[in-house]
Amino acid sequence: MEDHHKREYSFDELSAMLVGGYMLISKLLLRLPIPIALPAITEDGLDGVIAVAAVDKARRDISALPMDALTAAMMQQVLLEWLTAHDQGLVIINLGEEPRRLAAMTATLTRLTHLGDHAEIRLELEEEDEE
Repeated sequence: MEDHHKREYSFDELSAMLVGGYMLISKLLLRLPIPIALPAITEDGLDGVIAVAAVDKARRDISALPMDALTAAMMQQVLLEWLTAHDQGLVIINLGEEPRRLAAMTATLTRLTHLGDHAEIRLELEEEDEE
């Protein structure tokens, strides 16, 4: 997987990466012991208000699921990173595409990607343990 911090991205690229992050967390949430489904991305795109509410609810609900505490914490952090990247996108929309804002959103999306990869491995291990 590409390291996002190695180059500068435009806001349009970061927005596409945010949607990609949503797809990643959607896939991970479906692999939980009790799957959580996020609202689908429609042909009109991702409805940010609905997506944020759903991701935040999933983040809160994970602690009640029957799963390893470390995996649960990782999943909660992945979701928090997505929520943070979304908020950073709103800041960029409202305050402008300053390089530091773009760099901050890039760093958040990079953390989301890397932590998501590790969470996926943990979920695979938990699935194997159940078999």
